[in-house]
Order: sequence, then structure tokens, then C-alpha cells
Amino acid sequence: MRVVIKVGTSTLAYENTGLLHIRRMKQLCEVLSDIKNAGHEVILVSSGAIGMGMGKLGLDSKPHDLPGKQACAAIGQCELMYTYDSLFSQYNHIVGQILITKADVENEDRKTNFINTMEHLLKRNVLPIVNENDTIATEEIVIGDNDNLGAILAKNIHADLYIILSDIDGLYDDDPHKNENAKLIPVVYELDEKILSFGQGVNSNVGTGGMKTKLEAAKICMDVEIWMPIALESMGNKTLLSMLPGLLHVVECGGMFIVDEFSSAFHNELEELIIHYFMRNAKNATKSLMLCDETKKNEILEAMAQSLLAHKEDILNANLIDLEKAMVSDVMKDRLKLNDQRINDMAQGILDVVKLPDPTGKVWNERTLENGLVIQKVSVPLGVIAIIYESRPNVTSDAATLCIKSGNTCILRIGKEAWNSANAIVQALQEGIQKCGVNPNIVQLIQDTTHQSANELMEGVGYIDLLIPRGGKNLISRCVEHAKVPCIQTGTGICHIYVDDEVNQDMAVKIIENAKCSRPSVCNAEEVLLVNSKVANDFLPKLKKQLDTYPVELRLDDRSQKIIEGTKATAEDFDTEFLDYILAIKIVDSVEEAIEHISKHSTKHSESILTTNKEHARLFTQSIDSAAVYVNCSTRFTDGGQFGLGCEIGISTQKLHARGPMGLEELTTYKYIVQGDGQIR
Repeated sequence: MRVVIKVGTSTLAYENTGLLHIRRMKQLCEVLSDIKNAGHEVILVSSGAIGMGMGKLGLDSKPHDLPGKQACAAIGQCELMYTYDSLFSQYNHIVGQILITKADVENEDRKTNFINTMEHLLKRNVLPIVNENDTIATEEIVIGDNDNLGAILAKNIHADLYIILSDIDGLYDDDPHKNENAKLIPVVYELDEKILSFGQGVNSNVGTGGMKTKLEAAKICMDVEIWMPIALESMGNKTLLSMLPGLLHVVECGGMFIVDEFSSAFHNELEELIIHYFMRNAKNATKSLMLCDETKKNEILEAMAQSLLAHKEDILNANLIDLEKAMVSDVMKDRLKLNDQRINDMAQGILDVVKLPDPTGKVWNERTLENGLVIQKVSVPLGVIAIIYESRPNVTSDAATLCIKSGNTCILRIGKEAWNSANAIVQALQEGIQKCGVNPNIVQLIQDTTHQSANELMEGVGYIDLLIPRGGKNLISRCVEHAKVPCIQTGTGICHIYVDDEVNQDMAVKIIENAKCSRPSVCNAEEVLLVNSKVANDFLPKLKKQLDTYPVELRLDDRSQKIIEGTKATAEDFDTEFLDYILAIKIVDSVEEAIEHISKHSTKHSESILTTNKEHARLFTQSIDSAAVYVNCSTRFTDGGQFGLGCEIGISTQKLHARGPMGLEELTTYKYIVQGDGQIR
């Protein structure tokens, strides 16, 4: 992240003397060094030269004449840079000075030169310190002030964030010096005339800026969608400098914030604005994908796969953090865990999708009317797809891949257990996207993992075209019940296998072993086994012997308990997605009874019948109303990759508009294109 930070004279110097506030400068340099150490690019716009010069010369107030100010600047700039160089060197950071004038930002050649210099310094891991060149400026306050200078700089170098450090109390709806009931405005969404009229700040003896200049700077930033918070100096321990690290984790947002403190109420309002900005970014980014043909989209995907592999170590390190923090079962940790092979598989999954045909632009049908109008029904992307998912980091890559190939932008919101892993994956994917010259916001990961972020996506009317929840029963129910945007019910996977009275028992044992034990933490794993009473006495001991090689707990109905050992099953066990080495077993007397049980307890995900009786198989497949119905095979095949879809974005258990593994075609809709030659009605 590229962060421009502006610090005012009143923060750096004592107002009464103009001399350096040593402790505060040390704190500033420490915080900025820490931000750089975290991997961010930091550019410091520092006022203070004139104030420092006043202090060196023993002046009580700022000179009114331009030469006097320039002389103070010439003296103070030496002091200022010497101090910065000394302090930052303690943290092994090199600083570089850039002094600019109005001409440097108005003249294209000179602007190019200073931007090139800036980029080279950042490439060399240097911390640039920028100020207006007051010593040679021919006009008083030629750019206006360093608030605006910082905004202009942030705009020209495409910064992600512009932070103003200030002791100005904030933006009020009236002059707080005259009206004790004046109210602080913590968040500004739009700079209208009314808001601008509030910005009548009072300058200090040593500085030039007030709220007016900060509002002007905010206007510059908001026009190019750079978030600009104003971090305020407060009394006591909560200083503006201590707020800096907290500002960095919410930077991917636009607008202007004026912060007095991080109260819970303000945090909620801030988070709401953040999510809306993510959604707006995604909406705007759709334009970037609309212009991409199949060749370009495949180029993006290939670059994403390469970047994923190139950042394997970063992803594994991030995953290790998640694993160390995770307070979940070993089976659930398996869902969370990444390793070398799994990342390779993620990259291969991307390349598999590259090989698939573009689902957009297909003409489903075409007809010509009697009046000569040619009507085509053409497949098009849905638009912006939001995916709320839990602790499976590989979903991050799968979802992004399918969305891009189908021409959709995506907003990803993962649970806190896997956030570090997902973040590292998204950063790698975005790097690949950027290399192709495409807006990286076609894939975004929301940093907030609270219920609030999920709620905002559910209510993202006008932004979100489709919401896909992937996770447990509670998450899916909440999305389906409360979403104001179109929502796919992916459903939990209470998957059943029925062992018929006519069955190859050896085959059945192998299938059940696979369905339950190959990966019990996934939604297509078997949770309930129904066994025909005619074969139960013979079959169940065989099955138990094989399952005993795993740590499988058998939860048995009354009839099963008489045949094999296990835990007595409760009624709830037949309505539970265990996602663990647990299998509920019930004995039934017929295929009809099995169908009746499944119809009552199924989540409409995947069910299988194991039989050699074709009539029973036909009855089962016709009667069971689930997304995937199997005959003589494992439920574990309900997967986009296994179905030849490359990967899937979710398993839909509803009937509109998609069902089963959702691949590329399920992420499209259609529109009618009508061509004529002057027809009117």
C-alpha cells in the first residue's frame, strides 16, 4: 500500500517558541518506520521549515514579507531534514528530500521528472520527505499549503491513502469558538457547499493550515477516490500518532473521514462506508472486464496462476498464522490447512478453467420476426458477485477464477479463521491481474470479518447482483432469510447413502468408506447411512470392520445397535451435518422407506443408492429431489472439478436459477439483442 502522510507545523513544533517538539517527532518517526517495516510505501509531506527557522532566529511570529518567510524556510529546512535523517536512521531507514513548487505540478515535463524521482526513491525503499520549496517560490503560499500539496502529491503518484495529522479540532457545523453547542461531523460522504461553508478554521502562529485547506485537500482526494482521514490530536494518551496503525487496516475505501476517536458507534459507521466502497469499486471494475474478450480473460487467469505459485511461500506463511490461531477440531483444521500440493492444485484449477470455453457471448437462440427484426438471446455476466464463506482458503482462488472467466467481478468475505490465508491469496491474484493492465478491483477481499460486513453485503442493493454463501447452516440461513439481494441457497450437506437389499456388498463398503472418510469436513461427505434390513446383519459388521481403521464414531438407531457396537443415535443426529468422522446409521425395510426418510431429512445436496436392481435405482433417482442423485458411486463426486466445470463457486441446493455445482454457465444470465433497420411500432 502506498500511503502519503502529511504532518503540520503545529504537530512538530511548540507554538509559543517554534522549536522542535522532540518527543512527538521521535514518536512520528517510530510509527512511520513501523508502517514501512510492515511493507507499506510511506511518503511524508512535512511542514515545519518556516516554523523551525523562526525558532532558530528567535522570532515570536511568522514574518509577513515573502523574503522573510523564505529566509526562515532556508534555515528551518536544514534543521528539519537533519532531525528526520537522524531519527529515521535509528530504524535503518534512508530518507530523501524533495522540494517542489507550483511549476513542478503544472508543467508536464517537470511533473514527470518529480514523479520519476519519487518512484525511483520508493523502488529503492527510501522514505521521501516532501515540502514546498518556499525558498525560491515567487508567490506567498503558491500551492496554498501542505494540506493541498499532500493531496496533489497523492493524486499524482496514485496513492492508496492520504492521512493528515493535525491538531485542528475537527469539522464542526458551526464555529466552536463562538458556539459551544457546535457539533463535530465525524464522517463526510460528500463535499457540498454546506459542508465547505463549515471549514472556517483558525490558523496557528506557526502553521498555515486550517479546516478550509483540509476540505480543499479532501475534494482533490475524493475526486480520484483516495480515502483521506484526518487524524486529530487529542488530550491525554490517545494521540494522533497512536491512531496511525489503526487507520491502515481500513484503507481500501474512498471518501473523507474526520476522526476524533474510534468510538464503537463511529467504527460501525466507518465499516458500513468501507463495505459500500468495496461494492462501488466492484461495480466500477465491471467496466474493465466488459471490454475483455476470451483471450484477454485467459491471459489474466494465467497470470493469476503464475503469481499464486510465485507467492507460495507468502501464502503458506500466512496460512501458518491462521492454523496457529485456529480453535477448531483437527478435521476442520484440515479444511483450513494449505500445503505445497494444495497451492499447486489451486493454480492448476485456474489453468483448467482457462481451457474451458467462455460462457459469455453465446447466442442461445435467434429468430427473425415478420417485420424484419432480428432477436438474439445472448449470454452475459451477472455483474458483481459477493461470496461469503468460512474457513476454506482454496475457495478464494476458485471463486475469483470462475467470476473472471464468466466476466463477473467478485467481492470475497471470508471468516476470521482463514483471513490471513485468503488475504495472501488475493494479493497474489491481484498482482497477476495488474500485470495484465486490468483493474485489480475485479477481485476484492473484505478485511472486516464481523457480522456487520456480511449484513452490508446482504443489503447491497444496487451493487450486488448475486450473493453466494458457503458455510454452515447458520450462515446460509441468515443470508437466505435476510438478504435483500438475489441469494443462492448453497445449503448444508446432509448427504445420504442407501444400501439396497440387492447390492454388491464389497463395492458398497468401499463407496461408503470413500464418502465418509476421504475428507469428512467437506459438504459432499456422507453423513447418514440407510441400510436395508434384509442385508443389515451381514453388511454392517463388514462395514464397521473397515471403518474401524479410521476414527469413525457410529451413531446407531435401535435396530443397528443390536448388530454392531456404537453410540446410540438421537433424533438430532439425522438432521446434523457433522463435518467430522461421525456417521449416523438407520435400518429401513425398503427403498420406499429410504426415499421417505431422505425426503424428510435431506438438505437437497447429494444422495446415493447402492443397488443392482435397476427398478430400485430408477425409483430412487426419480423420487429424490436433490441437486445430485447417484447410483452406485460416492457422493464425493459433487464437485465442480469432478463434473468437468474446472471448479465450482458453490453447490446450489435450490432450483432457481442454478442447481448443483455452480460453474461458469451458472454465473451468467442473458439479454436480448434486437437488430433492425428502421422498424417502429
